[in-house]
Amino acid sequence: MFNNLFLRDKFPSLKMELSMNILISMLKFFKIFGFLPYSIESFTKTGQIKLQKFYVALVIIFLVIYWFILIGNFFENDITSDKLTSISNWIQLLVNGWTLNIILVLPFTNASTMDEILKCFEKFDSRASLMSVDVSKSKMNGIVLISIIYFMIFILYMGGYEIYVVLIHHRLTSFIYWIITFIPTVVSLAALCFSFCMLILIFYRLKIAIKILKNEVSSVQNYPQLFKILEVKSFSIEQSVRSNMPSIFHLYQEILDLRLALEKLLGPIFLSAFTSIFVITTTQIYHCYTLIVTKKDAHLGFSLWAVGLCVNIIVINVSATIGLTTLCEMIANQSHSCSRLIAKMRLNGSKYFTSNEIQKMTEVFQLTNTDITFSAMGFFKVNYRMLCGMINSITTYLIIYIQFYALYANDSGSVFHNKFGN
Repeated sequence: MFNNLFLRDKFPSLKMELSMNILISMLKFFKIFGFLPYSIESFTKTGQIKLQKFYVALVIIFLVIYWFILIGNFFENDITSDKLTSISNWIQLLVNGWTLNIILVLPFTNASTMDEILKCFEKFDSRASLMSVDVSKSKMNGIVLISIIYFMIFILYMGGYEIYVVLIHHRLTSFIYWIITFIPTVVSLAALCFSFCMLILIFYRLKIAIKILKNEVSSVQNYPQLFKILEVKSFSIEQSVRSNMPSIFHLYQEILDLRLALEKLLGPIFLSAFTSIFVITTTQIYHCYTLIVTKKDAHLGFSLWAVGLCVNIIVINVSATIGLTTLCEMIANQSHSCSRLIAKMRLNGSKYFTSNEIQKMTEVFQLTNTDITFSAMGFFKVNYRMLCGMINSITTYLIIYIQFYALYANDSGSVFHNKFGN
């Protein structure tokens, strides 16, 4: 009997440790790509994240070498046959370099933010496990694992495809030039995959909190007693026994704290990565257009291999954008459902209390009216509106690109050939 009692007491902590171990393992994996220069192991030992100075030094040395090679390529001969395509390729390179700098350098100042994120996860899981709630959901872990596997498969496929087409089959450019175009793409996509996985973790925890709240509200038939519980801002042990409302309040508060810390960490990634996606996707669609339009001329070197280079990048950029915006919309919708639930509580409570009394009693739950959204450092929110704006902007710039293409080709008869526009 004592063994069974011990196991029941120990089981919640085991579930919490499992959920945290999954998070720690995910962070260790993404650390390989350079944008998490922290000693992840120190959190499991001391409960605090520390910045690894040696890792920081390696990242700085890498960036210096990268920019030295990139600037050196400016003084070499053009890699394309026309000015318009050459300019678009250099714009891509500069945007890639800027994105790489933002993603790799800004985490140097965010060690305390990462520490806060891990502690928020730990607090939430600890509170949830005390309520006998399993936070280590197999579905959540499965989606995170599938996202990482999809990312790795596509990166390996895209890298192998480009090596064959660019360096072996067509020999379009040098190995050094291919490296400075491919590495920023990998790091940027890894950062977006990391963002997606972190948002998945907060999304399922938000669902857990709202599900507990729904069950608690639906199980309470005596609304005067429910509002009496809500009226007290500092809950006692006796009240905690009568209702799970105090614990739900704290769970939701942990999610809001987690959202603020996570936005501080992911905001620079969203700003730089989505800007890069916009520029590169626009340019790659333009390259596809020029290749298809000029395919009848034997001197232009059209091939499905060249089109495939562009299509690969377009597909992964579109997939990342749609995936992140959809997930952010789902998180916002979950927070909206919580607001509607509290509104329903107030409506039902109006049978017993005046509007002023209800407003006073539910004051502790005013935070549930806060929408859980994510933005790119305040420049724009990551949602479907951003997605529509990006589509409109890409369409506009494509029209400008095509107009310049037609004008330049008709006036100068220049040959348009995209040797390598990655």
